[in-house]
Amino acid sequence: MRKKMTYRADGGMQVIQRTEGDGVNFPSPGDECTLHYVGSLSSNGDVFDSTRGKAPFSFKLGKGAVIQGWEMGVPKMSLGARATLMIPSALGYGGKGCVDKKNASGTGVIPPHADLVFDVELLDINGSRGVLALHNYQARLQAWMEEKLSKFDQDETARSKMMRKHGSRENYEIYLQRNVVDKLAASARENGWKLPADAIDAVAVGAADAASTMGTTGAAGTAGAMGTTGAADVAGAADAIAQTV
Repeated sequence: MRKKMTYRADGGMQVIQRTEGDGVNFPSPGDECTLHYVGSLSSNGDVFDSTRGKAPFSFKLGKGAVIQGWEMGVPKMSLGARATLMIPSALGYGGKGCVDKKNASGTGVIPPHADLVFDVELLDINGSRGVLALHNYQARLQAWMEEKLSKFDQDETARSKMMRKHGSRENYEIYLQRNVVDKLAASARENGWKLPADAIDAVAVGAADAASTMGTTGAAGTAGAMGTTGAADVAGAADAIAQTV
């Protein structure tokens, strides 16, 4: 395990490297940075916002779109790096603080004069990895799967047809999940996209949940329709994406 590196920036902030990036590509002013983050209060650890489990956040560096701590810290990260940004209040929201409960995935409250901690992962620079494009494609595929399941629930003719083919709703859901994984993997390879780790996890966990509800007999029944072992194949495909893109 490599030693964690800590960098000091002007204004008293620190950048603590957690995972190394490629060491070559660093963002410059004007570059579009795409990242995941979890923001918390230094005083008590309360999370006020997070992009984990939803779309990554993008901004143009050097345009004043984010707090000064980010403008200073993110350029010290290379593509793919994950780091902790320790940001003093003066480089964050200062004496005004910030309240945005409607849009935040957390408390949405940053008190005045609060020092901040951001867990930041630099996923992409200027779309070179296609992270946002792939995330948007995943969202479309998820909507497609939900539409199919809704039709199964509401349309008796469609339900009867899928029941004959897959044996149960759970088996049909695994079949759809496998299609989502396969399409994501194919698009990632074709376009050189980097599949976000949370996208892989979401699909694999969904497949595992479905498998746990249908039991061994159900899984075996699905194998004939899918051409392999249902949930295991979905999880395997997710692992393959992680290794090849």
